[in-house]
Amino acid sequence: MNKRLETAIAMARELPDEEQDALAEMMAFYMRQDGESLLTPEQIAEVERRIANPNPEFIDADEVFEELLSRYEADLRKVR
Repeated sequence: MNKRLETAIAMARELPDEEQDALAEMMAFYMRQDGESLLTPEQIAEVERRIANPNPEFIDADEVFEELLSRYEADLRKVR
């Protein structure tokens, strides 16, 4: 067993029983995968689609705030 796994197991020993059970289930699930992807074919296709578009169009948080403010400012004033 390598040092990283030993450290992770030491950390797991400190968890409450419920969390240890959940972690054990996740580890067993992972180990049963036999190298298979944990994603469904549909999820893989979606990841590939998103990777193929390296420059998606996003707006930043300030733009979202400004858009919401412009739409709902009158309603917000009524609440105050």
